[in-house]
Parts: sequence; structure tokens; C-alpha cells
Amino acid sequence: MYNNKKGVVIDNVGVLLYDPLTNLDWLAARYGVDEDKLNQAKNRIWVKEFSVDPEMTPYHFWSKVFGEAGVAIDQNDAEKINNEIIDRHYPHERMLEYVRELRENPDVVTNLWTNVSSDWLQKIDERLDLTKTFDYIAASCIEGKRKNNPDFVRNMLRKMKEDGCGPIAGIDDQERNLRVLRGAGVDPTILYTCEEQTIKELDRFISERYER
Repeated sequence: MYNNKKGVVIDNVGVLLYDPLTNLDWLAARYGVDEDKLNQAKNRIWVKEFSVDPEMTPYHFWSKVFGEAGVAIDQNDAEKINNEIIDRHYPHERMLEYVRELRENPDVVTNLWTNVSSDWLQKIDERLDLTKTFDYIAASCIEGKRKNNPDFVRNMLRKMKEDGCGPIAGIDDQERNLRVLRGAGVDPTILYTCEEQTIKELDRFISERYER
């Protein structure tokens, strides 16, 4: 099969959406916990459990996070925190609009790749229609492994190539994730810093003539 489509792999939180988990000072102040302890617990449990276990609920996640930080919370607290965090995932509007326009291009295949829990993926999809915005969604909660796992990346790229992709570009706000993409042959990789520059680089990639 002659693969003549362009592929674009785009990170979710950090590129399409603002990442509210980078600053939890307001949450630490509300419950009187040490911010560093809260962040350390959040990072560990997010990476090892919440982002890869589809059965872990927001209540179990936040109760474990706060428990390790020294505070007990009930289910109502956990649901309130979870809803507030979801609401703080505000979209980068220009990027989102650009990706939706890409979806209309028959010569481009788009793939959202994301480390996210099943609950958050569902709630963000309800707000932003991710399943209508992307051709494919590769999520840690579905794959059972995080996106910097080489098997995760290989499976994602295989589906895109089966859909006719030749060259594939990757966008992420974390260099460590881009290194995994480069190791799998993705070129170019774009480190997200702002919407304008990222869109400019994607336009250049999509407009370049591809010769097999």
C-alpha cells in the first residue's frame, strides 16, 4: 500500500489543554497540607495507578493523594476536587480549532495521545468532542501503559500507517515524550511552547511534498 497521507500526533493536556495539575497551591491551601507533599503524592499515584488503571475512580485517586499528604477526605470532597480540576482544563482555542480543521483534510490522519484516566478522558470528551476531533485516540487508560512506553507508541503508529500514513509529525510539551517518538521514527517532533509557533511548524510539515 502506498502511504501518501500525512500523520499528526498531538498531546492532549499541555498542548490542546492547559494542565491544571502543574499548580496545586490553591488546593494545598484549602486543606492545609504541604504543597510539596501533595504534588509528590499526586505525581506518584497518577503515574503508577490513575493514568493506567481504568478501574481506579477519582475518589480512590484523590483520597490516596490526600492520605499520603496527611489529610483524610470523603467522597464529596473528592468529587468536588475532581470536578474543579476538570473545569480548569481550559482549551487552547487556536490549537483546538486548527486540529478540527485538520480532521476535515482527507490527506491528514490525526491522533490524540495522552496520559489520562478513563474518568477524565470521558469528561473531557463530553466537553470538547475529542472523538469527533481526532481520527484516533491513544490513551494510557486504554492501553494500560503510559505514552512514553515504546509499545504504546508502536501500536499507535501502526494504526496510523495502516490508515495510509507516510510521514508523521509529533507534538508534545515534554521533551522526554518527543524522544520516544523520535526513537520510533516520527519526524519532525515539535516541542510545544505556544499555539502560534506550533501551528506554523505544522503548516510547514503538511504543505511539504512527500516523496516516498
